[in-house]
Amino acid sequence: MRVYKYLLLMIIFCSTIAEPLIAQEKELFISYKFERLRKYPGKDMYHKARPQNIDVFALNNGVVVRKIIAIMTSSFKNGEMIHGAPDTVFSYIKFDYKDNFLYEKLLRGDGMLLKEPLNLFKWKLEKETKTILGYTCLKATCNFRGRNYEAFFTRDLPFKATPWKFHGLPGTILEVYSTDGFCKWEAQKLTIRPKGTAVDLQLEGLKPVNLNQYIDYLKKQKRRILETRKKTALLMGNTPIGNSKLSDEIEIFDPDLIY
Repeated sequence: MRVYKYLLLMIIFCSTIAEPLIAQEKELFISYKFERLRKYPGKDMYHKARPQNIDVFALNNGVVVRKIIAIMTSSFKNGEMIHGAPDTVFSYIKFDYKDNFLYEKLLRGDGMLLKEPLNLFKWKLEKETKTILGYTCLKATCNFRGRNYEAFFTRDLPFKATPWKFHGLPGTILEVYSTDGFCKWEAQKLTIRPKGTAVDLQLEGLKPVNLNQYIDYLKKQKRRILETRKKTALLMGNTPIGNSKLSDEIEIFDPDLIY
């Protein structure tokens, strides 16, 4: 009888220990539709770019690792549009809750790795709610580097997940957009599945930089672009193109970078 009670207690104890261990072996996958505006080359005009699919992978063991992919929905061949183009890497961002930093592999940074603290966003919770993919979402707003954002996040998932580098909300963001219509991320589907699909961001071989160093790089790049445009315009007998009033980047760091 004692042996039976002992075995029963051991089974209950092991099941309570195994449950969180099993939970740690799960990951969240979300596919977002990403929409944004793009500037016509050499003109102060914007158009709506073709939507892209952004894939986000989140782990619930204290570190969120995201592999973000922009899927090209169309391409051109012999001057005609065709579909089924291969996936192309858009960006890699990693939230690391162990050292409280985020790491962003910069496409335009010549192998640079932007390192920033996690507490970048100062969110304000609002009363409005919305249902997205069957989950009740709360609204939050913030201003970040030149743009105002509205986000809807749910607390019904045991993960912290978000497109891009939005951070600081106690849950998973299923929709977020800038109020000026420049960019928007909207969750299309999500699944919770066994751990193993998410790919960690490899930091080896990348040059770590802070925000000021990255801004200096963008300023130099901007000067090169404007100089090239000026030379091209003069060669063609046109008036050199000046700066535009809007930014072609999601982040607007300062007026000098707006072009």
